[in-house]
Amino acid sequence: MWKYFLLLVIGSSFLSAEEGVEELTIVKNKFCVRCHKEENKSYLKSPHGDKKKEKSPANDHECQSCHGPGSEHTMAMGDEPMPVGQRSKLDPRQQEAFCMKCHKGTELLKEWTKSVHFKQKNTCIDCHNVHRGFPKGLREATEEKLCASCHKDLKLTEKHFKGVKKCSKCHNPHKN
Repeated sequence: MWKYFLLLVIGSSFLSAEEGVEELTIVKNKFCVRCHKEENKSYLKSPHGDKKKEKSPANDHECQSCHGPGSEHTMAMGDEPMPVGQRSKLDPRQQEAFCMKCHKGTELLKEWTKSVHFKQKNTCIDCHNVHRGFPKGLREATEEKLCASCHKDLKLTEKHFKGVKKCSKCHNPHKN
């Protein structure tokens, strides 16, 4: 069945496209999931995969809301880099622009652009993975592990953490 779908997508792209211009189309997520099962499981547990949230990508074009038209990926047999993700050719700031399509205009964003982390060229994807169901879509299971992944050389003492379970109780990574 998958081979027939692939043939249909590739074949129809030649019929519908003008010479030298490929027409890209949105495909159903069920085709993405055939190869990307694990990513989909995590995504569905994440805030971005929650269809109860009105502005969730799950209610728009799902995977393709961030990764671009599925036909582009299918026609390239999976080798075409995506706009956002590990195989993206875009630099992290350009990838962050995809996040801002939905997250712009928030108080968080206003603070973020003034923050130390922003000024040091960190981006959303340095700390967040939208496919994960971890709290706040973090790349790591806990805030402490995430912060420690960059702040390894800090002299953290028992006194520093006494009674505090999260770095964000005292430090807001989105603000100065």
